[in-house]
Amino acid sequence: MRMVPLPSVAAVAMLAGAFAPPLQAADPAPAAIPPLQADLARVFGGPQDDMLSSMVVDSSGNAYFIGETKSFIDKTYNDLLIVKLGPDGALLWARTYGTPDDDRAKGYIDGKHGASSRMAAIGPDGSVYVAAGSMVTGRKEPWAALLFKVSPTGELGWSKVWRPGWENMAKFQATGSAVTVAGGRVYLAGMTGAGLTSEEGQSFLASFDAATGDQKGIVAFDPYPGVNDRVFSAHADAKSVVLTGWNGKTNRGQITRFATDGDKLTVDWSKTIPLSSTGSTACDVDRDAEGNVYIAGDIHGTGTNIEVLKLGPDASFKWARRYNPGASNDKNNTRTVRVLRDKLVVAGRVGLMGTQTHADVTYGDSLVLTYSLDGKLLSEHYHFTGTASDVVAMDGATTVGAFGKKLYVGGYIWPYAKNHVGEWRDPNGYTVNHPASEAPATDYSLVDVTPVVVDLGKSAVRNGSEFKSLVWTDVTASVTNGTPKEQTDAAHGQQTQFYLYTFDGLL
Repeated sequence: MRMVPLPSVAAVAMLAGAFAPPLQAADPAPAAIPPLQADLARVFGGPQDDMLSSMVVDSSGNAYFIGETKSFIDKTYNDLLIVKLGPDGALLWARTYGTPDDDRAKGYIDGKHGASSRMAAIGPDGSVYVAAGSMVTGRKEPWAALLFKVSPTGELGWSKVWRPGWENMAKFQATGSAVTVAGGRVYLAGMTGAGLTSEEGQSFLASFDAATGDQKGIVAFDPYPGVNDRVFSAHADAKSVVLTGWNGKTNRGQITRFATDGDKLTVDWSKTIPLSSTGSTACDVDRDAEGNVYIAGDIHGTGTNIEVLKLGPDASFKWARRYNPGASNDKNNTRTVRVLRDKLVVAGRVGLMGTQTHADVTYGDSLVLTYSLDGKLLSEHYHFTGTASDVVAMDGATTVGAFGKKLYVGGYIWPYAKNHVGEWRDPNGYTVNHPASEAPATDYSLVDVTPVVVDLGKSAVRNGSEFKSLVWTDVTASVTNGTPKEQTDAAHGQQTQFYLYTFDGLL
Protein backbone atom coordinates (compact mmCIF):
# COMPACT_ATOMS: atom_id res chain seq x y z
CA MET A 1 0.00 0.00 0.00
CA ARG A 2 1.18 3.51 -0.80
CA MET A 3 1.13 4.95 2.72
CA VAL A 4 2.82 8.20 3.67
CA PRO A 5 5.98 7.70 5.73
CA LEU A 6 4.87 7.59 9.34
CA PRO A 7 6.87 8.41 12.47
CA SER A 8 8.10 5.64 14.70
CA VAL A 9 6.19 4.71 17.86
CA ALA A 10 8.65 6.72 19.93
CA ALA A 11 8.38 9.72 17.62
CA VAL A 12 4.60 9.71 17.76
CA ALA A 13 4.65 9.47 21.53
CA MET A 14 7.01 12.46 21.67
CA LEU A 15 4.81 14.45 19.30
CA ALA A 16 1.69 13.64 21.25
CA GLY A 17 3.36 14.64 24.50
CA ALA A 18 4.53 17.91 22.99
CA PHE A 19 1.14 18.75 21.58
CA ALA A 20 -1.19 17.80 24.41
CA PRO A 21 -1.46 16.85 28.04
CA PRO A 22 -2.04 13.12 28.51
CA LEU A 23 -5.58 12.12 27.54
CA GLN A 24 -7.29 8.81 28.14
CA ALA A 25 -10.03 9.59 25.61
CA ALA A 26 -11.35 12.40 23.45
CA ASP A 27 -12.26 15.51 25.44
CA PRO A 28 -16.01 15.67 26.12
CA ALA A 29 -17.90 18.04 23.87
CA PRO A 30 -19.67 21.09 25.33
CA ALA A 31 -23.32 20.47 26.11
CA ALA A 32 -24.30 23.27 23.71
CA ILE A 33 -22.95 21.40 20.67
CA PRO A 34 -22.96 17.66 21.37
CA PRO A 35 -21.13 15.31 19.00
CA LEU A 36 -23.02 14.19 15.91
CA GLN A 37 -24.42 10.73 16.55
CA ALA A 38 -24.08 8.16 13.79
CA ASP A 39 -26.96 5.80 13.05
CA LEU A 40 -24.43 3.21 11.96
CA ALA A 41 -20.67 2.93 12.45
CA ARG A 42 -18.49 0.14 11.06
CA VAL A 43 -14.76 -0.48 10.68
CA PHE A 44 -13.81 -3.38 8.42
CA GLY A 45 -11.01 -4.93 6.43
CA GLY A 46 -8.22 -7.48 6.64
CA PRO A 47 -5.07 -8.05 8.69
CA GLN A 48 -2.86 -5.78 6.56
CA ASP A 49 -3.41 -2.37 4.92
CA ASP A 50 -6.70 -1.67 3.10
CA MET A 51 -7.23 1.78 1.58
CA LEU A 52 -10.76 2.89 0.65
CA SER A 53 -11.19 5.18 -2.36
CA SER A 54 -14.79 4.88 -3.57
CA MET A 55 -18.26 3.90 -2.38
CA VAL A 56 -21.61 3.54 -4.14
CA VAL A 57 -25.02 3.02 -2.53
CA ASP A 58 -27.82 1.08 -4.22
CA SER A 59 -31.59 1.61 -4.17
CA SER A 60 -31.98 -0.68 -1.13
CA GLY A 61 -29.37 1.04 1.03
CA ASN A 62 -26.61 -1.53 0.45
CA ALA A 63 -23.16 0.02 0.13
CA TYR A 64 -20.22 -1.15 -1.99
CA PHE A 65 -16.71 -0.12 -0.96
CA ILE A 66 -13.88 -0.14 -3.48
CA GLY A 67 -10.18 0.34 -2.87
CA GLU A 68 -6.91 -1.52 -2.68
CA THR A 69 -5.60 -4.17 -0.30
CA LYS A 70 -2.53 -6.09 0.82
CA SER A 71 -4.51 -8.18 3.30
CA PHE A 72 -5.55 -11.26 1.40
CA ILE A 73 -3.91 -12.67 -1.76
CA ASP A 74 -1.12 -10.30 -2.83
CA LYS A 75 0.60 -9.11 0.35
CA THR A 76 3.56 -7.53 -1.44
CA TYR A 77 1.90 -5.23 -3.96
CA ASN A 78 -1.85 -4.51 -4.17
CA ASP A 79 -5.04 -6.17 -5.29
CA LEU A 80 -8.34 -4.43 -5.85
CA LEU A 81 -10.89 -4.96 -3.07
CA ILE A 82 -14.68 -4.63 -3.23
CA VAL A 83 -16.81 -5.15 -0.09
CA LYS A 84 -20.60 -5.07 0.19
CA LEU A 85 -22.36 -4.14 3.44
CA GLY A 86 -26.11 -4.26 4.01
CA PRO A 87 -28.04 -1.24 5.30
CA ASP A 88 -27.65 -2.65 8.81
CA GLY A 89 -23.87 -2.83 8.42
CA ALA A 90 -23.75 -6.60 7.98
CA LEU A 91 -20.98 -7.98 5.76
CA LEU A 92 -22.64 -9.51 2.71
CA TRP A 93 -19.57 -10.40 0.64
CA ALA A 94 -16.04 -9.33 -0.24
CA ARG A 95 -13.95 -10.00 -3.36
CA THR A 96 -10.44 -9.24 -4.56
CA TYR A 97 -9.34 -8.89 -8.18
CA GLY A 98 -5.74 -8.80 -9.20
CA THR A 99 -2.48 -10.34 -10.29
CA PRO A 100 0.76 -11.26 -8.46
CA ASP A 101 1.93 -7.79 -9.48
CA ASP A 102 0.41 -4.35 -8.82
CA ASP A 103 -3.32 -3.69 -9.34
CA ARG A 104 -4.81 -0.37 -8.24
CA ALA A 105 -6.09 2.99 -9.42
CA LYS A 106 -3.63 5.87 -9.49
CA GLY A 107 -3.69 8.32 -6.59
CA TYR A 108 -4.14 11.95 -7.56
CA ILE A 109 -1.51 14.64 -7.06
CA ASP A 110 -0.64 14.67 -3.35
CA GLY A 111 -3.40 12.10 -2.87
CA LYS A 112 -1.22 9.81 -0.80
CA HIS A 113 -4.13 7.98 0.72
CA GLY A 114 -5.92 6.07 -2.02
CA ALA A 115 -7.27 6.90 -5.44
CA SER A 116 -10.25 8.72 -6.98
CA SER A 117 -13.67 8.68 -5.34
CA ARG A 118 -14.97 8.04 -8.88
CA MET A 119 -13.09 4.75 -9.01
CA ALA A 120 -16.52 3.04 -8.97
CA ALA A 121 -20.01 3.74 -10.32
CA ILE A 122 -23.34 1.97 -10.06
CA GLY A 123 -25.65 1.21 -12.97
CA PRO A 124 -29.47 1.26 -13.08
CA ASP A 125 -29.60 -2.53 -12.61
CA GLY A 126 -27.47 -2.38 -9.46
CA SER A 127 -24.28 -3.58 -11.15
CA VAL A 128 -21.07 -1.91 -9.98
CA TYR A 129 -18.34 -0.84 -12.40
CA VAL A 130 -14.75 -0.38 -11.24
CA ALA A 131 -11.87 1.49 -12.93
CA ALA A 132 -8.24 0.75 -12.17
CA GLY A 133 -4.84 -0.11 -13.58
CA SER A 134 -3.11 -3.48 -13.68
CA MET A 135 0.29 -4.95 -14.44
CA VAL A 136 -1.39 -7.92 -16.09
CA THR A 137 1.69 -8.88 -18.10
CA GLY A 138 4.26 -8.39 -15.34
CA ARG A 139 6.19 -5.63 -13.63
CA LYS A 140 8.51 -5.11 -16.61
CA GLU A 141 5.53 -4.34 -18.86
CA PRO A 142 3.56 -1.07 -19.06
CA TRP A 143 0.42 -0.65 -17.00
CA ALA A 144 -2.92 -1.45 -18.64
CA ALA A 145 -6.27 0.18 -17.90
CA LEU A 146 -8.76 -2.15 -16.23
CA LEU A 147 -12.56 -1.92 -16.21
CA PHE A 148 -14.80 -4.59 -14.75
CA LYS A 149 -18.45 -5.17 -13.89
CA VAL A 150 -19.66 -6.79 -10.67
CA SER A 151 -23.17 -8.13 -10.05
CA PRO A 152 -25.07 -7.29 -6.84
CA THR A 153 -24.39 -10.84 -5.65
CA GLY A 154 -20.64 -10.60 -6.13
CA GLU A 155 -20.09 -12.31 -9.48
CA LEU A 156 -17.65 -10.92 -12.02
CA GLY A 157 -19.81 -9.92 -14.99
CA TRP A 158 -17.14 -8.95 -17.49
CA SER A 159 -13.67 -7.49 -17.46
CA LYS A 160 -11.84 -5.37 -20.04
CA VAL A 161 -8.13 -4.59 -20.25
CA TRP A 162 -6.75 -1.91 -22.56
CA ARG A 163 -3.66 -0.08 -23.56
CA PRO A 164 -2.95 1.49 -26.96
CA GLY A 165 -0.42 -1.22 -27.86
CA TRP A 166 0.86 -4.42 -26.32
CA GLU A 167 4.55 -3.96 -27.02
CA ASN A 168 6.84 -3.41 -24.04
CA MET A 169 7.11 0.36 -24.40
CA ALA A 170 6.22 3.07 -21.88
CA LYS A 171 4.29 5.05 -24.50
CA PHE A 172 1.76 2.19 -24.65
CA GLN A 173 0.91 2.50 -20.96
CA ALA A 174 -2.66 3.18 -19.80
CA THR A 175 -4.20 3.33 -16.32
CA GLY A 176 -7.86 3.82 -15.46
CA SER A 177 -8.77 6.30 -12.75
CA ALA A 178 -12.51 7.10 -13.03
CA VAL A 179 -15.71 5.49 -14.27
CA THR A 180 -19.21 6.87 -14.84
CA VAL A 181 -22.45 5.41 -16.26
CA ALA A 182 -25.24 6.98 -18.35
CA GLY A 183 -27.53 6.03 -21.23
CA GLY A 184 -26.53 2.38 -21.39
CA ARG A 185 -22.86 3.27 -21.65
CA VAL A 186 -19.96 2.97 -19.22
CA TYR A 187 -17.23 5.60 -19.61
CA LEU A 188 -13.71 4.86 -18.46
CA ALA A 189 -11.19 7.68 -18.07
CA GLY A 190 -7.54 7.78 -17.19
CA MET A 191 -4.02 8.41 -18.44
CA THR A 192 -2.05 7.02 -21.38
CA GLY A 193 0.90 7.57 -23.67
CA ALA A 194 -1.55 6.93 -26.52
CA GLY A 195 1.27 5.21 -28.40
CA LEU A 196 2.74 8.66 -29.03
CA THR A 197 4.21 9.99 -25.78
CA SER A 198 5.51 8.50 -22.57
CA GLU A 199 3.28 7.13 -19.84
CA GLU A 200 0.96 9.97 -18.71
CA GLY A 201 1.50 12.34 -21.61
CA GLN A 202 -2.19 12.29 -22.51
CA SER A 203 -5.56 11.47 -21.00
CA PHE A 204 -8.14 9.12 -22.48
CA LEU A 205 -11.90 8.54 -22.51
CA ALA A 206 -13.35 5.19 -23.56
CA SER A 207 -16.97 4.05 -23.86
CA PHE A 208 -18.36 0.52 -23.49
CA ASP A 209 -21.77 -1.11 -23.63
CA ALA A 210 -22.87 -1.34 -20.00
CA ALA A 211 -24.54 -4.72 -20.41
CA THR A 212 -22.01 -6.57 -22.56
CA GLY A 213 -18.76 -4.64 -22.19
CA ASP A 214 -18.46 -4.23 -25.96
CA GLN A 215 -16.04 -1.48 -26.93
CA LYS A 216 -17.70 1.56 -28.52
CA GLY A 217 -15.02 4.24 -28.76
CA ILE A 218 -11.70 5.41 -27.33
CA VAL A 219 -10.06 8.81 -27.73
CA ALA A 220 -6.91 10.28 -26.24
CA PHE A 221 -6.79 14.02 -25.61
CA ASP A 222 -3.95 16.32 -24.72
CA PRO A 223 -4.67 19.87 -23.46
CA TYR A 224 -0.97 20.71 -23.33
CA PRO A 225 1.27 18.56 -25.57
CA GLY A 226 4.73 17.95 -24.18
CA VAL A 227 3.74 17.70 -20.51
CA ASN A 228 1.84 15.16 -18.44
CA ASP A 229 -1.93 15.53 -18.04
CA ARG A 230 -4.10 13.52 -15.69
CA VAL A 231 -7.82 12.80 -15.24
CA PHE A 232 -9.13 11.89 -11.79
CA SER A 233 -12.90 12.24 -11.99
CA ALA A 234 -15.76 11.88 -14.47
CA HIS A 235 -19.49 12.53 -14.54
CA ALA A 236 -21.77 11.47 -17.41
CA ASP A 237 -25.32 12.41 -18.31
CA ALA A 238 -27.38 11.50 -21.36
CA LYS A 239 -25.53 13.95 -23.63
CA SER A 240 -22.03 14.52 -22.27
CA VAL A 241 -19.16 13.49 -20.02
CA VAL A 242 -17.30 16.01 -17.86
CA LEU A 243 -13.74 15.14 -16.81
CA THR A 244 -11.57 16.93 -14.25
CA GLY A 245 -7.97 16.55 -13.18
CA TRP A 246 -4.62 18.28 -13.55
CA ASN A 247 -2.37 19.58 -16.30
CA GLY A 248 1.40 19.75 -16.22
CA LYS A 249 1.59 23.12 -17.97
CA THR A 250 0.09 25.24 -15.20
CA ASN A 251 0.37 22.59 -12.44
CA ARG A 252 -3.28 23.29 -11.62
CA GLY A 253 -6.75 22.02 -12.49
CA GLN A 254 -8.21 21.00 -15.84
CA ILE A 255 -11.80 20.41 -16.96
CA THR A 256 -12.97 19.00 -20.30
CA ARG A 257 -16.47 18.20 -21.57
CA PHE A 258 -17.11 15.62 -24.27
CA ALA A 259 -20.35 15.38 -26.21
CA THR A 260 -21.60 11.80 -26.56
CA ASP A 261 -23.51 11.80 -29.85
CA GLY A 262 -24.34 8.14 -30.19
CA ASP A 263 -20.96 6.52 -29.65
CA LYS A 264 -18.95 9.41 -31.05
CA LEU A 265 -16.84 11.27 -28.47
CA THR A 266 -16.29 14.93 -29.38
CA VAL A 267 -14.74 17.70 -27.28
CA ASP A 268 -17.26 20.45 -26.48
CA TRP A 269 -14.77 22.56 -24.56
CA SER A 270 -11.72 22.31 -22.33
CA LYS A 271 -10.51 24.83 -19.75
CA THR A 272 -7.68 25.32 -17.32
CA ILE A 273 -8.86 26.06 -13.77
CA PRO A 274 -6.65 28.49 -11.82
CA LEU A 275 -6.96 26.81 -8.42
CA SER A 276 -5.47 28.63 -5.43
CA SER A 277 -1.95 27.28 -5.69
CA THR A 278 0.36 25.36 -7.99
CA GLY A 279 0.48 21.64 -7.40
CA SER A 280 -3.31 21.60 -6.95
CA THR A 281 -5.81 19.41 -8.76
CA ALA A 282 -9.52 19.28 -9.55
CA CYS A 283 -9.85 15.90 -7.83
CA ASP A 284 -13.62 15.35 -8.18
CA VAL A 285 -16.62 16.62 -10.14
CA ASP A 286 -20.40 16.32 -9.99
CA ARG A 287 -23.38 17.97 -11.69
CA ASP A 288 -26.90 18.86 -10.64
CA ALA A 289 -30.14 18.38 -12.58
CA GLU A 290 -29.66 21.74 -14.36
CA GLY A 291 -26.18 20.78 -15.57
CA ASN A 292 -24.28 23.05 -13.18
CA VAL A 293 -20.80 21.72 -12.41
CA TYR A 294 -19.33 21.35 -8.90
CA ILE A 295 -15.57 20.83 -8.59
CA ALA A 296 -13.58 19.75 -5.55
CA GLY A 297 -10.15 21.36 -5.46
CA ASP A 298 -7.32 19.73 -3.52
CA ILE A 299 -5.08 22.72 -2.81
CA HIS A 300 -1.37 22.44 -2.10
CA GLY A 301 1.44 24.94 -1.79
CA THR A 302 2.86 26.95 1.10
CA GLY A 303 -0.57 26.58 2.70
CA THR A 304 -3.29 24.03 2.03
CA ASN A 305 -7.06 24.29 2.11
CA ILE A 306 -10.32 22.60 1.16
CA GLU A 307 -11.87 24.15 -1.95
CA VAL A 308 -15.12 23.78 -3.89
CA LEU A 309 -16.41 25.82 -6.82
CA LYS A 310 -19.58 25.94 -8.91
CA LEU A 311 -19.65 26.54 -12.65
CA GLY A 312 -22.59 26.84 -15.00
CA PRO A 313 -23.22 24.24 -17.72
CA ASP A 314 -21.05 26.37 -20.04
CA ALA A 315 -18.27 26.57 -17.40
CA SER A 316 -19.16 30.13 -16.41
CA PHE A 317 -18.12 30.95 -12.84
CA LYS A 318 -20.88 30.91 -10.20
CA TRP A 319 -19.12 30.82 -6.83
CA ALA A 320 -16.19 29.31 -4.92
CA ARG A 321 -15.65 28.52 -1.24
CA ARG A 322 -12.48 27.91 0.76
CA TYR A 323 -12.31 26.09 4.06
CA ASN A 324 -9.46 26.17 6.60
CA PRO A 325 -6.94 27.97 4.38
CA GLY A 326 -3.38 28.28 5.58
CA ALA A 327 -2.85 25.00 7.40
CA SER A 328 0.78 23.97 7.11
CA ASN A 329 1.95 20.57 5.93
CA ASP A 330 -0.32 18.13 4.15
CA LYS A 331 -3.29 17.98 6.53
CA ASN A 332 -5.99 19.49 4.31
CA ASN A 333 -6.98 17.00 1.61
CA THR A 334 -10.12 17.51 -0.47
CA ARG A 335 -11.33 14.13 -1.72
CA THR A 336 -14.90 14.29 -3.01
CA VAL A 337 -17.88 16.47 -3.89
CA ARG A 338 -21.41 15.16 -4.42
CA VAL A 339 -24.83 16.66 -5.08
CA LEU A 340 -27.07 14.67 -2.73
CA ARG A 341 -30.75 15.63 -2.70
CA ASP A 342 -30.68 19.46 -2.46
CA LYS A 343 -27.31 19.64 -0.68
CA LEU A 344 -23.70 19.72 -1.75
CA VAL A 345 -21.43 17.47 0.33
CA VAL A 346 -17.65 17.93 0.42
CA ALA A 347 -15.42 15.49 2.30
CA GLY A 348 -11.74 14.86 2.97
CA ARG A 349 -9.20 15.32 5.74
CA VAL A 350 -8.59 18.47 7.77
CA GLY A 351 -5.88 19.82 10.07
CA LEU A 352 -7.73 22.29 12.27
CA MET A 353 -5.56 24.90 13.92
CA GLY A 354 -5.39 26.87 17.16
CA THR A 355 -5.37 24.03 19.69
CA GLN A 356 -3.47 20.85 20.42
CA THR A 357 -6.13 19.11 22.49
CA HIS A 358 -9.36 19.42 20.49
CA ALA A 359 -8.10 18.51 17.01
CA ASP A 360 -5.38 16.27 15.62
CA VAL A 361 -2.76 18.59 14.16
CA THR A 362 -0.31 15.70 13.74
CA TYR A 363 -2.30 13.44 11.44
CA GLY A 364 -5.51 15.32 10.67
CA ASP A 365 -9.15 14.31 11.05
CA SER A 366 -11.90 13.19 8.67
CA LEU A 367 -13.99 16.15 7.50
CA VAL A 368 -17.55 16.40 6.16
CA LEU A 369 -19.03 19.73 5.02
CA THR A 370 -22.52 20.37 3.67
CA TYR A 371 -23.41 23.41 1.57
CA SER A 372 -26.57 24.62 -0.06
CA LEU A 373 -26.38 24.63 -3.85
CA ASP A 374 -25.95 28.41 -3.71
CA GLY A 375 -22.82 28.05 -1.57
CA LYS A 376 -24.04 28.57 1.99
CA LEU A 377 -22.13 26.49 4.55
CA LEU A 378 -24.77 24.49 6.42
CA SER A 379 -22.79 22.09 8.60
CA GLU A 380 -19.21 21.12 9.40
CA HIS A 381 -18.01 18.06 11.31
CA TYR A 382 -14.65 16.44 11.95
CA HIS A 383 -13.88 13.00 13.41
CA PHE A 384 -11.61 13.26 16.46
CA THR A 385 -10.10 10.23 18.23
CA GLY A 386 -7.75 12.18 20.49
CA THR A 387 -4.17 13.42 20.44
CA ALA A 388 -2.47 11.37 23.15
CA SER A 389 -0.39 8.34 22.25
CA ASP A 390 -3.00 5.89 23.57
CA VAL A 391 -5.87 7.13 21.39
CA VAL A 392 -4.41 8.89 18.34
CA ALA A 393 -5.36 7.74 14.82
CA MET A 394 -5.05 9.11 11.31
CA ASP A 395 -8.26 9.06 9.30
CA GLY A 396 -9.85 10.72 6.29
CA ALA A 397 -13.21 10.70 4.52
CA THR A 398 -12.79 9.69 0.89
CA THR A 399 -16.31 9.16 -0.42
CA VAL A 400 -19.97 9.95 0.33
CA GLY A 401 -23.38 8.72 -0.81
CA ALA A 402 -27.02 8.76 0.19
CA PHE A 403 -29.99 6.47 0.78
CA GLY A 404 -33.08 8.62 1.06
CA LYS A 405 -32.27 11.33 3.60
CA LYS A 406 -29.46 9.30 5.15
CA LEU A 407 -25.89 10.41 4.44
CA TYR A 408 -23.26 7.68 4.02
CA VAL A 409 -19.61 8.62 4.72
CA GLY A 410 -16.82 6.22 3.80
CA GLY A 411 -13.13 6.58 4.52
CA TYR A 412 -10.00 5.06 6.00
CA ILE A 413 -8.59 4.93 9.52
CA TRP A 414 -5.02 4.14 10.55
CA PRO A 415 -5.24 3.45 14.31
CA TYR A 416 -1.78 4.23 15.61
CA ALA A 417 -2.85 3.24 19.13
CA LYS A 418 -5.20 0.44 17.99
CA ASN A 419 -8.02 2.86 18.72
CA HIS A 420 -10.86 3.30 16.22
CA VAL A 421 -13.27 5.17 18.51
CA GLY A 422 -13.83 8.89 18.00
CA GLU A 423 -16.43 11.65 17.94
CA TRP A 424 -17.87 13.61 15.02
CA ARG A 425 -17.49 17.13 16.40
CA ASP A 426 -18.71 20.51 15.28
CA PRO A 427 -15.61 22.77 15.34
CA ASN A 428 -17.74 25.70 16.51
CA GLY A 429 -17.90 24.03 19.92
CA TYR A 430 -14.12 23.97 20.41
CA THR A 431 -11.15 26.31 20.49
CA VAL A 432 -10.05 25.51 16.97
CA ASN A 433 -9.61 27.80 14.00
CA HIS A 434 -11.72 26.74 11.03
CA PRO A 435 -11.96 29.72 8.69
CA ALA A 436 -14.49 29.48 5.88
CA SER A 437 -14.59 32.15 3.20
CA GLU A 438 -15.97 33.10 -0.18
CA ALA A 439 -13.42 33.23 -2.99
CA PRO A 440 -13.71 36.11 -5.49
CA ALA A 441 -14.55 35.44 -9.12
CA THR A 442 -11.35 37.23 -10.13
CA ASP A 443 -9.41 34.26 -8.75
CA TYR A 444 -11.10 31.93 -11.24
CA SER A 445 -10.56 33.20 -14.75
CA LEU A 446 -10.83 29.93 -16.62
CA VAL A 447 -8.62 29.71 -19.72
CA ASP A 448 -9.87 28.08 -22.94
CA VAL A 449 -7.70 25.28 -24.30
CA THR A 450 -8.00 23.30 -27.54
CA PRO A 451 -6.82 19.76 -26.83
CA VAL A 452 -5.15 17.60 -29.44
CA VAL A 453 -7.49 14.61 -29.91
CA VAL A 454 -6.41 11.18 -31.19
CA ASP A 455 -8.94 8.49 -32.16
CA LEU A 456 -7.82 5.21 -30.61
CA GLY A 457 -10.96 3.29 -31.47
CA LYS A 458 -9.06 0.64 -33.43
CA SER A 459 -6.68 -0.20 -30.60
CA ALA A 460 -7.35 -3.59 -29.09
CA VAL A 461 -9.40 -4.01 -25.91
CA ARG A 462 -8.86 -7.47 -24.44
CA ASN A 463 -11.02 -9.53 -22.11
CA GLY A 464 -9.69 -9.99 -18.60
CA SER A 465 -10.24 -13.73 -19.01
CA GLU A 466 -7.33 -13.78 -21.49
CA PHE A 467 -4.93 -13.16 -18.61
CA LYS A 468 -4.49 -16.15 -16.31
CA SER A 469 -2.71 -13.93 -13.80
CA LEU A 470 -5.87 -11.84 -13.22
CA VAL A 471 -7.90 -13.68 -10.56
CA TRP A 472 -11.29 -13.00 -8.93
CA THR A 473 -11.30 -14.32 -5.33
CA ASP A 474 -13.92 -14.60 -2.60
CA VAL A 475 -12.35 -13.31 0.64
CA THR A 476 -15.54 -12.80 2.65
CA ALA A 477 -14.49 -15.20 5.40
CA SER A 478 -11.26 -13.26 6.00
CA VAL A 479 -12.84 -9.81 6.48
CA THR A 480 -13.42 -8.53 10.00
CA ASN A 481 -16.35 -6.15 10.48
CA GLY A 482 -17.51 -4.45 13.66
CA THR A 483 -18.29 -1.22 15.41
CA PRO A 484 -15.31 1.05 16.14
CA LYS A 485 -15.41 -0.09 19.79
CA GLU A 486 -15.56 -3.77 18.83
CA GLN A 487 -12.58 -3.37 16.52
CA THR A 488 -10.70 -1.49 19.24
CA ASP A 489 -11.52 -4.05 21.94
CA ALA A 490 -10.35 -6.80 19.60
CA ALA A 491 -6.94 -5.05 19.42
CA HIS A 492 -7.28 -5.21 15.66
CA GLY A 493 -3.82 -3.78 15.14
CA GLN A 494 -2.18 -0.81 13.49
CA GLN A 495 -3.30 -1.46 9.91
CA THR A 496 -5.36 0.86 7.75
CA GLN A 497 -9.03 -0.16 7.56
CA PHE A 498 -12.18 0.95 5.72
CA TYR A 499 -14.90 2.72 7.68
CA LEU A 500 -18.58 3.59 7.20
CA TYR A 501 -20.72 6.08 9.11
CA THR A 502 -24.33 6.92 8.31
CA PHE A 503 -26.19 10.00 9.57
CA ASP A 504 -29.75 11.23 9.56
CA GLY A 505 -30.28 14.98 9.64
CA LEU A 506 -27.50 16.22 7.36
CA LEU A 507 -29.40 15.90 4.05
